[in-house]
Amino acid sequence: CSAERVIEGGSLRTGRTTSCGCFRIEQVRKAARTHGATRTRLHRIWGNMLHRCRNENDTRWKDYGGRGISVCARWHSFVAFAEDTGQPPIGTSLDRIDNNKDYEPGNVRWATPKQQQRNMRSNRLITFQGHTYTIAEWSEQLGIVSSTLRKRLDRGWSVERALSTVGKGNRWH
Repeated sequence: CSAERVIEGGSLRTGRTTSCGCFRIEQVRKAARTHGATRTRLHRIWGNMLHRCRNENDTRWKDYGGRGISVCARWHSFVAFAEDTGQPPIGTSLDRIDNNKDYEPGNVRWATPKQQQRNMRSNRLITFQGHTYTIAEWSEQLGIVSSTLRKRLDRGWSVERALSTVGKGNRWH
Protein backbone atom coordinates (compact mmCIF):
# COMPACT_ATOMS: atom_id res chain seq x y z
CA CYS A 1 0.00 0.00 0.00
CA SER A 2 3.10 2.21 0.36
CA ALA A 3 1.93 3.59 3.71
CA GLU A 4 4.63 4.34 6.26
CA ARG A 5 4.25 3.78 9.99
CA VAL A 6 6.62 3.80 12.90
CA ILE A 7 6.40 0.40 14.65
CA GLU A 8 8.37 -0.84 17.67
CA GLY A 9 10.85 -3.51 16.71
CA GLY A 10 9.59 -5.78 19.48
CA SER A 11 6.04 -5.71 18.03
CA LEU A 12 7.39 -6.86 14.69
CA ARG A 13 9.57 -9.61 16.25
CA THR A 14 6.72 -11.04 18.35
CA GLY A 15 4.22 -10.87 15.50
CA ARG A 16 1.89 -8.54 17.36
CA THR A 17 2.15 -6.12 14.43
CA THR A 18 2.32 -7.58 10.92
CA SER A 19 1.47 -4.68 8.66
CA CYS A 20 0.77 -0.97 8.51
CA GLY A 21 -2.89 -1.67 9.28
CA CYS A 22 -4.12 -2.44 5.77
CA PHE A 23 -4.15 -6.18 6.45
CA ARG A 24 -6.47 -5.73 9.45
CA ILE A 25 -8.82 -3.44 7.48
CA GLU A 26 -9.02 -6.01 4.68
CA GLN A 27 -9.78 -8.81 7.19
CA VAL A 28 -12.60 -6.73 8.72
CA ARG A 29 -14.03 -6.11 5.22
CA LYS A 30 -13.94 -9.83 4.40
CA ALA A 31 -15.63 -10.71 7.69
CA ALA A 32 -18.39 -8.15 7.08
CA ARG A 33 -19.08 -9.45 3.57
CA THR A 34 -21.78 -12.12 3.73
CA HIS A 35 -21.81 -13.41 0.17
CA GLY A 36 -20.18 -10.88 -2.13
CA ALA A 37 -23.07 -11.01 -4.61
CA THR A 38 -24.96 -7.84 -3.75
CA ARG A 39 -24.87 -6.28 -7.22
CA THR A 40 -25.43 -9.49 -9.19
CA ARG A 41 -28.44 -10.42 -11.31
CA LEU A 42 -29.31 -13.28 -8.94
CA HIS A 43 -29.34 -10.92 -5.96
CA ARG A 44 -31.67 -8.49 -7.79
CA ILE A 45 -34.03 -11.36 -8.68
CA TRP A 46 -34.05 -12.49 -5.03
CA GLY A 47 -34.71 -8.95 -3.77
CA ASN A 48 -37.53 -8.39 -6.27
CA MET A 49 -39.13 -11.70 -5.29
CA LEU A 50 -39.14 -10.70 -1.62
CA HIS A 51 -40.38 -7.19 -2.40
CA ARG A 52 -43.42 -8.20 -4.48
CA CYS A 53 -44.44 -10.75 -1.86
CA ARG A 54 -43.91 -8.56 1.23
CA ASN A 55 -44.37 -4.91 0.26
CA GLU A 56 -47.95 -3.70 -0.20
CA ASN A 57 -46.61 -0.66 -2.10
CA ASP A 58 -45.06 -2.81 -4.82
CA THR A 59 -46.93 -2.43 -8.12
CA ARG A 60 -47.10 -6.24 -8.42
CA TRP A 61 -48.26 -6.81 -4.83
CA LYS A 62 -51.85 -7.72 -5.83
CA ASP A 63 -50.60 -10.61 -7.97
CA TYR A 64 -48.19 -11.92 -5.34
CA GLY A 65 -48.34 -11.04 -1.63
CA GLY A 66 -51.84 -9.64 -2.06
CA ARG A 67 -53.17 -13.03 -3.09
CA GLY A 68 -51.23 -14.97 -0.48
CA ILE A 69 -48.03 -15.84 -2.34
CA SER A 70 -45.08 -15.79 0.03
CA VAL A 71 -41.42 -16.80 0.16
CA CYS A 72 -40.44 -19.83 2.25
CA ALA A 73 -38.50 -19.02 5.42
CA ARG A 74 -35.30 -20.63 4.10
CA TRP A 75 -35.20 -18.19 1.19
CA HIS A 76 -35.26 -15.15 3.44
CA SER A 77 -31.50 -15.80 3.28
CA PHE A 78 -29.95 -14.92 -0.06
CA VAL A 79 -27.24 -17.55 0.41
CA ALA A 80 -29.84 -20.32 0.84
CA PHE A 81 -31.80 -19.06 -2.18
CA ALA A 82 -28.62 -19.07 -4.29
CA GLU A 83 -27.72 -22.59 -3.12
CA ASP A 84 -31.17 -23.92 -4.04
CA THR A 85 -31.69 -22.17 -7.38
CA GLY A 86 -28.20 -21.72 -8.80
CA GLN A 87 -27.37 -18.98 -11.26
CA PRO A 88 -30.04 -18.00 -13.79
CA PRO A 89 -29.13 -19.04 -17.33
CA ILE A 90 -29.05 -16.17 -19.82
CA GLY A 91 -32.52 -15.44 -21.21
CA THR A 92 -34.43 -16.86 -18.23
CA SER A 93 -36.26 -15.51 -15.21
CA LEU A 94 -37.61 -16.98 -12.00
CA ASP A 95 -40.93 -18.81 -12.49
CA ARG A 96 -43.22 -20.58 -10.06
CA ILE A 97 -44.25 -23.91 -11.56
CA ASP A 98 -47.61 -23.81 -9.75
CA ASN A 99 -48.78 -20.19 -9.74
CA ASN A 100 -50.96 -20.78 -6.70
CA LYS A 101 -48.08 -21.94 -4.51
CA ASP A 102 -45.28 -20.04 -2.80
CA TYR A 103 -41.71 -19.40 -3.80
CA GLU A 104 -40.09 -22.50 -2.36
CA PRO A 105 -37.78 -25.36 -3.35
CA GLY A 106 -39.52 -27.65 -5.83
CA ASN A 107 -41.88 -24.95 -7.09
CA VAL A 108 -39.50 -22.67 -8.99
CA ARG A 109 -37.45 -22.93 -12.15
CA TRP A 110 -35.47 -20.72 -14.49
CA ALA A 111 -37.87 -20.25 -17.39
CA THR A 112 -37.67 -18.68 -20.83
CA PRO A 113 -40.13 -15.91 -21.75
CA LYS A 114 -42.10 -18.48 -23.77
CA GLN A 115 -42.36 -20.79 -20.75
CA GLN A 116 -43.35 -17.84 -18.56
CA GLN A 117 -46.13 -16.85 -20.99
CA ARG A 118 -47.49 -20.39 -21.03
CA ASN A 119 -47.53 -20.57 -17.26
CA MET A 120 -49.74 -17.56 -16.60
CA ARG A 121 -52.97 -17.80 -14.61
CA SER A 122 -54.84 -16.12 -17.45
CA ASN A 123 -54.05 -18.91 -19.91
CA ARG A 124 -56.89 -21.09 -21.07
CA LEU A 125 -56.09 -24.77 -20.58
CA ILE A 126 -57.74 -27.26 -22.92
CA THR A 127 -57.86 -31.00 -22.20
CA PHE A 128 -58.27 -33.35 -25.14
CA GLN A 129 -57.50 -37.06 -25.41
CA GLY A 130 -55.85 -37.08 -21.98
CA HIS A 131 -53.53 -34.15 -22.65
CA THR A 132 -53.85 -30.65 -21.20
CA TYR A 133 -52.19 -27.73 -22.95
CA THR A 134 -52.68 -24.01 -23.47
CA ILE A 135 -54.29 -22.79 -26.68
CA ALA A 136 -50.85 -21.70 -27.90
CA GLU A 137 -49.43 -25.19 -27.30
CA TRP A 138 -52.36 -26.87 -29.09
CA SER A 139 -51.89 -24.40 -31.92
CA GLU A 140 -48.23 -25.38 -32.32
CA GLN A 141 -48.95 -29.11 -32.13
CA LEU A 142 -51.85 -29.09 -34.56
CA GLY A 143 -50.76 -26.34 -36.92
CA ILE A 144 -53.93 -24.35 -36.34
CA VAL A 145 -53.64 -20.60 -35.74
CA SER A 146 -54.18 -19.89 -32.03
CA SER A 147 -56.71 -17.12 -32.72
CA THR A 148 -58.70 -19.60 -34.81
CA LEU A 149 -58.81 -22.08 -31.92
CA ARG A 150 -59.78 -19.36 -29.46
CA LYS A 151 -62.60 -18.10 -31.72
CA ARG A 152 -63.91 -21.61 -32.30
CA LEU A 153 -64.11 -22.28 -28.58
CA ASP A 154 -65.60 -18.85 -27.87
CA ARG A 155 -68.32 -19.57 -30.43
CA GLY A 156 -69.30 -22.74 -28.60
CA TRP A 157 -67.51 -25.38 -30.63
CA SER A 158 -66.76 -28.56 -28.69
CA VAL A 159 -63.10 -29.10 -27.83
CA GLU A 160 -63.01 -32.15 -30.11
CA ARG A 161 -64.45 -30.25 -33.08
CA ALA A 162 -62.25 -27.18 -32.50
CA LEU A 163 -59.06 -29.24 -32.35
CA SER A 164 -59.99 -31.75 -35.06
CA THR A 165 -61.29 -29.46 -37.80
CA VAL A 166 -58.58 -28.71 -40.32
CA GLY A 167 -58.84 -25.71 -42.59
CA LYS A 168 -56.67 -23.14 -44.29
CA GLY A 169 -55.89 -20.05 -42.27
CA ASN A 170 -58.94 -18.73 -40.45
CA ARG A 171 -61.46 -19.99 -43.04
CA TRP A 172 -63.04 -22.55 -40.71
CA HIS A 173 -63.70 -20.33 -37.73
